[in-house]
Amino acid sequence: MEHGLLFSGCAAFCVLFVFAIHWIYMLPVKDSALRLKKSRILYLSLSAVLVVSSFVLAAAAGTGPHTSLLIPAGCVIALVGDWCNLQFPLAQRITRNEPVFGGIVSFCITQICFLLAFRERVSALIDSRQGVFLVLLLFFLTLPLIVFITRVFTKGMSRRILLGSLLYGTLLGAMAATAVCAALFIRGPWLLIASGAVLYLVSDARLGMTTLHGYHPPNEFQIPWITYLAAQALIINGFGLLSL
Repeated sequence: MEHGLLFSGCAAFCVLFVFAIHWIYMLPVKDSALRLKKSRILYLSLSAVLVVSSFVLAAAAGTGPHTSLLIPAGCVIALVGDWCNLQFPLAQRITRNEPVFGGIVSFCITQICFLLAFRERVSALIDSRQGVFLVLLLFFLTLPLIVFITRVFTKGMSRRILLGSLLYGTLLGAMAATAVCAALFIRGPWLLIASGAVLYLVSDARLGMTTLHGYHPPNEFQIPWITYLAAQALIINGFGLLSL
């Protein structure tokens, strides 16, 4: 298991390092469409590296009671969501020119996988700390909703994007509340997992502002993607540490 964690940790470092170098390389590019075209293959490749590391950790954990394939399964589905969000031509055709909807559906499934994986470990804690968990759940459900209403929603937004976004925000909030509750009372690797969950919130808030609301700053892809990759890496490696 130690070798698996070493590989996964090195993979996460390399992913973030390569991303930072590419960020510097992209600074002169001002056109948002050109930035997307120049970045999406690399971004998808970096996400794929994290998928591989999640499977390496799952394989290194063996077949014991602490092994869960829900994390690597969620990462695979997230990779599909990345492919949609990066607006590859085939993704646009499949989703009827709304690739973001494909991303929303994919990441809804990802958050379900993560949430179930977390609940496998901390269901007893959640049951014994229901008051704290409900407060956290209310907070993490309300926060994405406020961000969506004030920074993401636009008039004319399609019904399926609207409903899909609200469902995703609910699942994301539940995942974050579970991870943070575990971090408060168990600590250890759950601190990494909770940090990843919070970064997921930051990434998706920024992605919604740019992709759905139409806000196009020079760093419109870099900020949501570096926080997303860091979130995935923290969740993958944190969950791997739980198997030690």
